[in-house]
Amino acid sequence: MFSKKVMSVALLTVLSSWTTPAYSAAFESCPTHAFLMQGAPAKLYSVDLATGFTATLSSDLGTTDSLNGVAFNVHDDYLYGYSKEFGNVMRIHSDYSLENLNISNMPNTNFYVGDISLTENTYYFYRPGASFGLYRASLDDQHADYLNAIRIIDGASLNISIYDFAIHPANNGLYAVDKQGNLHLIDVVTGGKSTLGNVGVTGVFGAAYFDEKGTLYISRNSDGHIYRIKVTEANPSAEFFAAGPLSSKNDGARCGIASLIGEESTIDFGDAPDSYGTSLDNNGARHNMTDSLYLGVSVGGDDNGVTPVTGFEQSMDAAVQVEAQGTGYLNVWADWDQDGSFDSKDHEVVDQLLNNGSNIVVLDVPADAELGQTWLRARYSSTQGIGPTGGVSDGEVEDIQIMITEQGTSVISYPGSNEYTTLAFEDKWPELGDYDMNDVVMAYRTHKYISDNKVTRYVIEGHILALGASFRNGFAIQLDDIDTANIDQAAMRYELNGVQQQSSALEVNSAGDDAVLIVSDNLWNHLTVPGGCTFYRSEKGCDAVGSFSFYISAPLVDPVSQGVAPSNVLNPFIFATPNIYHGVGTSPGRGLEIHLKNKRVSAQFNNGLWGLADDRSSYPQSSFVSASGMPWALELPSLWDHPVEKTDLVDAYPEFVDYVQSLGTLKRGWYLSPASEKKVIFNF
Repeated sequence: MFSKKVMSVALLTVLSSWTTPAYSAAFESCPTHAFLMQGAPAKLYSVDLATGFTATLSSDLGTTDSLNGVAFNVHDDYLYGYSKEFGNVMRIHSDYSLENLNISNMPNTNFYVGDISLTENTYYFYRPGASFGLYRASLDDQHADYLNAIRIIDGASLNISIYDFAIHPANNGLYAVDKQGNLHLIDVVTGGKSTLGNVGVTGVFGAAYFDEKGTLYISRNSDGHIYRIKVTEANPSAEFFAAGPLSSKNDGARCGIASLIGEESTIDFGDAPDSYGTSLDNNGARHNMTDSLYLGVSVGGDDNGVTPVTGFEQSMDAAVQVEAQGTGYLNVWADWDQDGSFDSKDHEVVDQLLNNGSNIVVLDVPADAELGQTWLRARYSSTQGIGPTGGVSDGEVEDIQIMITEQGTSVISYPGSNEYTTLAFEDKWPELGDYDMNDVVMAYRTHKYISDNKVTRYVIEGHILALGASFRNGFAIQLDDIDTANIDQAAMRYELNGVQQQSSALEVNSAGDDAVLIVSDNLWNHLTVPGGCTFYRSEKGCDAVGSFSFYISAPLVDPVSQGVAPSNVLNPFIFATPNIYHGVGTSPGRGLEIHLKNKRVSAQFNNGLWGLADDRSSYPQSSFVSASGMPWALELPSLWDHPVEKTDLVDAYPEFVDYVQSLGTLKRGWYLSPASEKKVIFNF
């Protein structure tokens, strides 16, 4: 177990005869962590159910024996539990001192199952046996049965082998899983029991908890495994959720209306699409971050711990460099068949012990690995035997995209295999407009496949960072000097948000025209914004809804020499959505294109737009520049913090003027120096 600094406690001898105790305050209101009581004498721990991370709260609660039936009371923010030493229910204060409640009519036995209702200030506790059973005791000093134990049903009628139960935050039912894995629901009014099915795991489950969504969590004593159960499903099952601590003489408690992860959480998640298990709802891979065990050069860094050293070719070994801090175990999964999930056949590295520093790890790429882009997941932890999903108490997870190629094929990625460049467009060309350069902001990268010194395929991918445009725009990429007829359209792959599209991304053009790949003819078709927002991530607080990503693989019919084939950023551009007003005429449509400075236009471009309004292009020598040299599109070498809506780029980044006027010789890092953080949106 990990331990944190224990709070200062004023431990008092707990005697039922106290008359003027000096007790401490309640706990913080509805904490997100769970409480776990263990052992004899009792010790109290906090548990992060999402990762299993455990910290010591108190090693001495003023009793020589166990505390069980532990419960958190949302009505007063105290912990409660049954003391074997004192034979009664105790209130546990925030300094971990005990207050004997002296509940009357308590049976002379030890209770180890208990919880407090969220809808009524009542403590429920249970022990099997005809002389015992299910009891309640009101903790409400205005109730007629205040601090009086009343049996609801005897333990012969309600005879189940359980070691903890938890009260549902909404329906006030008691839920418990017995040793055989049967899930029971107990009515707190009648004591009647219904069995909801078998959840598929067995053992002694000595701690049970609910979250605010009504999801039940149970912890198995023998191995500490925490399981998640959605109790309202027709056939509820236990899903492994996190690796927690081994337990004995234990009991769990939690504020049942708290979310599972708090605002100050230090949990690291992966980055792959959620089909791989990434989000908490999907039981995604997650680690509690510590400063003693992680990947990369800094804890919580930007996924810099796993770097491919070689390519990933069918039937060949591939190497990755793993930068590890601390000694731990590495597990790696690779989705070789590109089915969108990690399973046992994808488990490429199993519990490989790594030393502190740089390590080379070798992967065996199968002969039948699907060509193209896929995902690799690396998890580093002191815990062995972890899977591709679920939580652990330390370490880090990194998800990276890799390219599977045929033997003899290499890939040149721009700006890198796991890096992005930023494209930013002002869509009012040939007018400069508000020049906030956030009408379309795209994270973007390209991959060029090479065999025998010839380019055989282009792969282009990206995702939207911002849409600050009231106009409707499409997005496309032109492959300069690659004939439309040289794209193998039948073998293309075109995905939006990870879904294969039935339509082709290749624009219909004449033979001899440069090939154009259309990502979308209206980017707003793919996004929604929160209420009160007009734009997507160009206004503060308007980034909560929606996302849009694309992936296009375009193989060539006839490979093209590297010296002729386009490279690096290629020629991305936006264009006016057809049949929708765009400020120039009524509907300039596909013929209005906006490219990076001095890039070539497509065969669909309307040459009659040159020189209008603020445009001072002299095509083909120069294009998309104003009289002062200002461009309508930018490429930045990393994910860029773009200006907020209606904030001129020059006001947000004053050094941009010097950069433009010097033709790029001065202030080359202008994009790293915003005038004020209030004028930019920070990307993530």
